[in-house]
Amino acid sequence: MDEAYIHYTPEADVSAAVAAHKNLLVLRTFSKIYGLAGLRIGYAVGHPDLVNRLREYTSFFNINAVGFAGALAALDDTEHIARCRALLREGKEFWEKTLTTRGTPFVRSEVPFFLVDTGREADIVERRLGADKIYTRRGRDWDMPRHLRISFGTMDENRAVAAALEKALA
Repeated sequence: MDEAYIHYTPEADVSAAVAAHKNLLVLRTFSKIYGLAGLRIGYAVGHPDLVNRLREYTSFFNINAVGFAGALAALDDTEHIARCRALLREGKEFWEKTLTTRGTPFVRSEVPFFLVDTGREADIVERRLGADKIYTRRGRDWDMPRHLRISFGTMDENRAVAAALEKALA
């Protein structure tokens, strides 16, 4: 089970189920809410039998010292998590209100991005946004060719992206 965004949706945590399901492996990363993507650090939670079998296929020293130090520091930084969750709530409210007011269809999300329905092949809108140095992810990667994935940012960034999106959808 991929729980990369679990810090945004803690109620979805299934890690306790590993005790009852020997074949369940829960994967977590420090890339998302902790912002440590470049350090390539994460961990897995699983039944001891499964974890021990997996250890046969990994090296003992499979993380670097910088990633390890960053992860340890991140675990103690509860204020950062609170700020990220607040930023998510603020961004979510902004985008839901903005898109609903404009009548732009979108897929709601509990994590810091959403899918917007461009009403046409999204590649055109993606190129228009890219010209404004706004980079999105194509929905066609998930067999949704009319959608773009847009990440939340600061409120200044959200407003700038919303203005560029309105222009790109015109």
